[in-house]
Amino acid sequence: MKIKRIRKVSIILCMLLLALSFSPPDISVAKKTNDTIRDLENQIAQAEREKENLKATQNNLKDKLDSLQDENADLKVDLRELDDNIVEVENVIADLDAQIEAKVAEIDAIKAELAITSQELAVTTEELAVAIEISNKQYDDMVQRIRFMYENGQSVYIECFLQSDSFSDFLTKAEYIGQITEYDRMKLDEYIATQEEVALRKSLLETQESLLETQESLLKAQESALEEARATQEANKATLDAMRDLKQQEINANQSNISAAEQEIKANEEELAAMTETIKALEKALEEEEQKLLYDGGAFIWPVAKYTRITSPFGWRNHPTLHVPMFHNGIDIGSPYGTAIYAAYDGKVIASSYTSVMGYYIMIDHGGGIITVYMHCSKLHVKAGTMVTCGQKIAAVGSTGRSTGNHLHFSVRKNGEYVNPLDFVKEP
Repeated sequence: MKIKRIRKVSIILCMLLLALSFSPPDISVAKKTNDTIRDLENQIAQAEREKENLKATQNNLKDKLDSLQDENADLKVDLRELDDNIVEVENVIADLDAQIEAKVAEIDAIKAELAITSQELAVTTEELAVAIEISNKQYDDMVQRIRFMYENGQSVYIECFLQSDSFSDFLTKAEYIGQITEYDRMKLDEYIATQEEVALRKSLLETQESLLETQESLLKAQESALEEARATQEANKATLDAMRDLKQQEINANQSNISAAEQEIKANEEELAAMTETIKALEKALEEEEQKLLYDGGAFIWPVAKYTRITSPFGWRNHPTLHVPMFHNGIDIGSPYGTAIYAAYDGKVIASSYTSVMGYYIMIDHGGGIITVYMHCSKLHVKAGTMVTCGQKIAAVGSTGRSTGNHLHFSVRKNGEYVNPLDFVKEP
């Protein structure tokens, strides 16, 4: 039955390709391409249905997979909740980092104000010392002047009268004596003003000393708050590390089940090889037609902001969690939590979802059989069915799903098969 179905699809494909080779010349290229795409899509859909029918006959494999899925259902739910908790803790850590940074800035500002106040206090102290010195000098001068006037005041007026040549000369000398008295009054006023200045500067000095004391107290409080925030941050990071360890333990505990499932999947892939080859041929024909309408062969951009280090390349490797040789179908780009992920090229989002293996992920169809995949995200910014442009922010880096640290797993599928992403995008 399976061989007949495969032959049926193969015969249909051959007839379709033969019909394309002898198409009448008077049909427009655009109409021919559109009709061909629809026919190929119908053939692929039919082949996929045949493939699903073939899968349905594999009762033993289905029973095993169903049993394994039942056993792992709770673990998948727990892993997703754990991923969400890890994301929440990472958000708390990011917010607290920002608060700590702001607190450090506040402390630096207070220190700057404290330095200015200290300088002003030093200047005021120096000015007060100068004012006191002037006041003391004025006081000494006033004392000497008062003593002289007290001892010689009357004789000065008598001498002025006796030594005058005329009454007019006496008036002139009397006016001079009046000016001396006015000068004494001016000096007294200056002394009083100096005393007032001394009092004001003492008051200013006390105010600045009080301000300095307040700023020092505020600085101590801010530094204490900073230390408390840092202690909280260390506790949060310790909690995050414990959660990641728990996640790794659960992944390790499930390794045997995953390995068994992979063996079953491998056997299933061998049994479906003939049908898969037929579908590949149809997809190749469809890709050739879609390239005439969609993907123009433009270069992809690097999908991660700022970071370019590839922590795991495309190809065979020893799996980091399963510890068995497995083919790595993309590249891992190491980057911090929350780093922006961009659409590598124009296209349509065909998946924006979550699995226990891929975590939060996005798939974009660029036409021409080219599909890009972005895995282990912490946030998804676009939904399935959305049209995106090259360079548009679609997600953020995380470590959800089967992952040991923050990074982007970036894959490229061409005609249904994974290919090296570096064939489409160059490292910046």
